Amino acid sequence: MKTFTTQGGEIDHKKFLLLAFLTILSPLGFSQTSTVDVSINWPNWSSENRVEIYNPGGTLITTIDNGYTGCCNDSYSTTVSLGCLPDANNYYITMYDTYGDGWNGAASNITITSGGTTVLTNSGASASPGGTNLNFNVSGGCTTSCSSTVSAFPYTEGFETGIGQWAQSTSDNFDWSRRSGGTPSNNTGPNGANGGNWYMYTEASSNFNNTANLESPCFDLTSATSAQFSFYYHMFGANMGTLNVDLSTNGTTFPINLWSQSGQVQTSNGATWNQVLLDLTPYIGQTIKLRFSGTTGPGYRSDMAIDDISLTASTTPQPEIDIQGNAVSIVNGDSTPSTTDDTDFGTVNVPVGSATHTFVIQNLGTLPLNLTGLPLIAISGANAADFTVSANPTTPINSGNSTSFDITFDPSAGGTRTALVTIANNDSNENPYTFNILGYGNAPLTEGPGGVTTNLELWLKANDGAGLTDGTALSTWYDQAKTNNATVNTPGQEPTFRDHPDYNVNFNPVVDFANDYNTAAVDYTYADTTRDEMQGASGYFSDDIYVVVIPDINTTSSTPSLDIFCADSDTSTQATDGTGIGLGRYSVRFSNEVLSYAHGTTPNGSTPVNSRGYGVAQVNTSINYDNVGIINGRHNTNAPVDGYELLYNNVDVVNTEVGVPQFGTVNNANYWLGRSEGYRGSLDGRIVEVITYSTRNADNPNRNRIDSYLAIKYGITLGINGTSQDYVASDGNVIWDVSANTGYNYDIAGIGRDDDSDLEQKQSKSVNNGAIVAMSLDNTELTNNLNPNSFNTINEFLVWGNNGQNTNSSATSIT
Repeated sequence: MKTFTTQGGEIDHKKFLLLAFLTILSPLGFSQTSTVDVSINWPNWSSENRVEIYNPGGTLITTIDNGYTGCCNDSYSTTVSLGCLPDANNYYITMYDTYGDGWNGAASNITITSGGTTVLTNSGASASPGGTNLNFNVSGGCTTSCSSTVSAFPYTEGFETGIGQWAQSTSDNFDWSRRSGGTPSNNTGPNGANGGNWYMYTEASSNFNNTANLESPCFDLTSATSAQFSFYYHMFGANMGTLNVDLSTNGTTFPINLWSQSGQVQTSNGATWNQVLLDLTPYIGQTIKLRFSGTTGPGYRSDMAIDDISLTASTTPQPEIDIQGNAVSIVNGDSTPSTTDDTDFGTVNVPVGSATHTFVIQNLGTLPLNLTGLPLIAISGANAADFTVSANPTTPINSGNSTSFDITFDPSAGGTRTALVTIANNDSNENPYTFNILGYGNAPLTEGPGGVTTNLELWLKANDGAGLTDGTALSTWYDQAKTNNATVNTPGQEPTFRDHPDYNVNFNPVVDFANDYNTAAVDYTYADTTRDEMQGASGYFSDDIYVVVIPDINTTSSTPSLDIFCADSDTSTQATDGTGIGLGRYSVRFSNEVLSYAHGTTPNGSTPVNSRGYGVAQVNTSINYDNVGIINGRHNTNAPVDGYELLYNNVDVVNTEVGVPQFGTVNNANYWLGRSEGYRGSLDGRIVEVITYSTRNADNPNRNRIDSYLAIKYGITLGINGTSQDYVASDGNVIWDVSANTGYNYDIAGIGRDDDSDLEQKQSKSVNNGAIVAMSLDNTELTNNLNPNSFNTINEFLVWGNNGQNTNSSATSIT
């Protein structure tokens, strides 16, 4: 939010300018904090282990692991310094083990010290895939090495009369040297100082691949409003190493790297020195210490040099604006509205709903803050009329005080609505203060699968909201029901939008997930960019789920898990064997499963059946899935609900149920496509449609309408091929009557238009193997989208089937 401003004009870095600064000769105290170190010793199977360290409020401080893949029987040891943490009780660690058998090794696989005293030691024997927590307390104080503190600025050091308040470290390999003129060795180092006569450098001769650290005095930035550190450096030499600038907030450890340069920069010893400017504004309000760390290269031509150090800080009385939403600061110029800071107003019904958010303007400066705009809060942008200032702030705002204003969102139409907030003021560097806001207008749904819009929560379909051009990477798959969009966690993980006959399902587009299911290891980091996977923050309801998917491999009970549509049923626990729908060996709670639904996690497959996580599955070693199909998972009809049903093309396939006492429901959870919570992307297949409802749909009329819509669209025969079932349009009219077409209920397909389903299938062919008949509205094109024709009548369909006979034995030619 804040940027650097100079005080008193331009600063001369030459040595003859003497600048005053205040020196405190007594040691600096960092009160109410303590040094915390975490030591790990995993002698065996370290790749299975992970530990996370949290503060008492549940904020993650750091994660330690050795890849956390479970791949190898290897060892790993390290000590991680967490610096000085605030003294408090109930810090905690969470210990994980992918295999579920606890950490291998001794009683002290993890040791934590605070202020030099051991506060936790544990073997990790209780570590589990879901994580095991242990608490510890922080106290004992921080050891500091500040012998002097600078609190008046600007501060400069040019090494003309010595090294000033800078100090040589005693924990490195050698010391920095003070020098005038050139360095002793040829073809390395500068030929003189940047300004004046003297500078500091690393003498690389006899110090190959060694490190020299030069530490600053402490700089008191507690009353600063901005700060900047600058210096000049010279790095000439064929063997040049690395120069780092590091920062400490505890006076002892330097975990923050501000700047790094490796290799030769200058091409001669007479070349101009380079200046570096580092913004220290993120550290205002603290006392800091800086360090130059020079590591030489493999030869003597590695003399790096520094000169003309300066630290400036602005303490001039001035107003300082800060705007908060939901007690969270909104960065000036913020273009990413979020629910965290209330700049995202969420979903509001059209036309009768509204949402009002309150924002607070704070003056963190020392002079009054004036709001100078007319109006005081200006709203502009694409949908500015949907956002109004319903309560105005007051002005001026005295130092340390605040005022508030309200914005009301009342959408005039459905979809995403955006605007820009502008606040003119007399802050020296944040005028005007701007940020983007958005909301989503939830207009009554007029379209839904089979025309069923009641309780429709998620509707992802590849032919709408996924893409326009074949072969493009899909970063957002837009939900057609609400705002439960699927997005990519990490750039590079995008699946591919396909609208090409080599990929399409019944001429319709698909979203292609190309993952190697054999290497889908445990992973909670989402850092593997070789995977295709998406996620949504909400929209998973276990009540009634439809997924239309085609695996790109022949999937059997021996195929590794293909995670299709998965969720997080318990956000307090990370689970490697969790909730969702998948093909192949989906969960250890089953054996020989080929299609499954699971709820919650499970310890392992040897646990008694009723103690496992809940799940239903089709267990069969002879069945395979290699074609597109409609997977439907839904609550059973018992009251209360106590189990699950799983259907494929409207045929119940469940023959195994486990963990009945652990059954549970999921309401509006986050979800994943192509992966699960704990495993990397594993789906090698194409998803064409995903639907959820927050209530189980009755078989008639709703379920038959939804199934019929999906079947016509994707060329799928519902029920048993040859027997099938009636197909209906969204208005309930029968468009395929199995009784009237007795004997011809094989390979059913159709074309037609149904506006309440947002369906216009202009060409179609049964996806069943061996089907040969394709029909279209006028000419058959490569894709449905390329067919330029349209049906003139709503709910007009042409549906066909055959009698299942061998077409090769037909004695009659049909023209």
